[in-house]
This record gives sequence, C-alpha cells and structure tokens, in this order.
Amino acid sequence: MKKLITLVFIFTLGLKDREHPGVIEKIRPDDVRKAITDYINKDIKLKGGYFLIWDKEIKQVWRLNFKELHKEVRVLSDGTYFMCADFKETDGEKNS
Repeated sequence: MKKLITLVFIFTLGLKDREHPGVIEKIRPDDVRKAITDYINKDIKLKGGYFLIWDKEIKQVWRLNFKELHKEVRVLSDGTYFMCADFKETDGEKNS
C-alpha cells in the first residue's frame, strides 16, 4: 500500500540582507505558493522525475510523486511563511 506523505515547506523573509531593513514587504499567499511550487518542480526535474527525501531512521530514500499543495499559507510573527504539500510514495512511477 502506497503512503501519502505531507511535507512542510518553510520560507523566511531575509530581513538582514535587505537594502532597507526597516521596510517589510507585503508577501502575498500566491507568491509563497508559486515559490514552493517552483522549488518542488525544479527539484523533481533535477532528480529524475521524483521528489527525494532521505529517511535517516530507516536509512532509505523515499521517491515521491507530488500531489498537491494545501490551500492555506501560514505566517509567523518572525516573517516565516509555511505551507504543507502532499506527496505519494511511488513504486517507480514518475510524475505525469
């Protein structure tokens, strides 16, 4: 039986590296969604069609197919944005 795996993607607004550190830009949820989707798709392309995760407990690489992002983008007071994404364990089936 294939497992559904949910991963949490976290992005932090780099305030220290900004030209104007006192100015905080308004980040839209769609911007976060796009950044995470772009990251996932680029990683899948680089790794032969799968999203790969190393499981140090069982010393195994999980080859995952991306299914969907959850709808809600969360924002913490420190400028950290996060959202969850669902992946499905694969038996060698590449993303379609």
